[in-house]
Amino acid sequence: MKDWLLQKGAEAALGVWLRDYGKVRSVSLNSVERWCEIEVELLGEAVPIRVRAEEVTFRSEATNIHVRIGRLQSSREWLTRLGTKYAVGREFQLPPAAATAVRVLL
Repeated sequence: MKDWLLQKGAEAALGVWLRDYGKVRSVSLNSVERWCEIEVELLGEAVPIRVRAEEVTFRSEATNIHVRIGRLQSSREWLTRLGTKYAVGREFQLPPAAATAVRVLL
């Protein structure tokens, strides 16, 4: 149930964040195994793109929650390389609404 609620929240948030670039088709996650997979139809792309983040961890600090990705794979080599260079191993602060939802569900 917890993973389903997180998936729905992530679909909604990513849908807003990516609306200028395409449409989120699905979000799957497993909080026990610590992975999340997103499938998105990007404008100008004939085939949907899949991105999978693994070894995902959260860190709480005061009212903020930070997320860190340990490994990233995608259906496009260039995107895997880009994500590995700029996202893997770095912490990102979640927006306040997402942080509230994650805090309640984790």
